[in-house]
Amino acid sequence: QELRPDLLPAGMDRREVPFEVVDLKALIAVQVSGKPGRMMLDNGTPEALFFNRDAAALQTGDFVARGSAASVQAITVHLHDAPLVQIAGLPVTTAKKVLSGDFGFTETMFGADFFGFIGAPTVAPYAFTLDYGRAVLTLLRTDGEGGLQIAAPPEADVVAEVAFSIWPGEQPTTAALLGDLPILMDVDTGDSGTIYLRPQTRAALLAAGAIRVEGDGLVLTH
Repeated sequence: QELRPDLLPAGMDRREVPFEVVDLKALIAVQVSGKPGRMMLDNGTPEALFFNRDAAALQTGDFVARGSAASVQAITVHLHDAPLVQIAGLPVTTAKKVLSGDFGFTETMFGADFFGFIGAPTVAPYAFTLDYGRAVLTLLRTDGEGGLQIAAPPEADVVAEVAFSIWPGEQPTTAALLGDLPILMDVDTGDSGTIYLRPQTRAALLAAGAIRVEGDGLVLTH
């Protein structure tokens, strides 16, 4: 069973982790084998930690598979002995083996110190908030073993409550409407806003005025 990095050490029920916003994504300061860098909090990554082999200090690994990134670049996946990892200044537990990909193409966006992804299993044990205005990830222990029991906030403070489903290796998924079209919507901290539409669906939504083209993207009209 994969070990989950313990972002909340024993005896700590709450922790605020600062991050940097780059391309609407949260990058958290890390150290890998003593080398400083940043990793993206990406709940679309099913591994607890998935390293950028082109930047992080990893020992030689073994070939595992070939695939492609969501942005279509070819990726070769390797398996490595786990390095020593710190996240936001505190050491974390890792599995004995970790995966990496050749994500060198991300350097133009995230810099040469982009070390990879902090995936869903790392934050799954906690309740957490991502405050992009303050650039702070707040983690709350909810395990009930001497940990914090989160009370419901005052009704006046609740903006919305969204029920979601989640499956292993997937993102939180909920139902939504795009115009009058029912869709499934994922919450993905590693995506700055993507709509996947078949050509005929896109044409129908444009004709109905539910979306409009703006530059290279689409804007929801309501």
